[in-house]
Amino acid sequence: MLDIQTAIDRSKREILEDIEAGIVPNGIHDFSELHDYIDANEYGGLCDDNEEATIAECNEVQDAVNAWLLNR
Repeated sequence: MLDIQTAIDRSKREILEDIEAGIVPNGIHDFSELHDYIDANEYGGLCDDNEEATIAECNEVQDAVNAWLLNR
């Protein structure tokens, strides 16, 4: 089972790292926009080989990250 909050926190950290590295522009305000620059589905470890996240869990993480992007 996926630790949702850990995946959300990791996603945010990884997005901020990609912004700092110039991979993703700072003006991103929607999770779907990230796909223009990177495979955003990999944020938070959701695609790690050892992670068995369900679709519902992935959606929960990505919805929370989307809300964070909208309000940051």
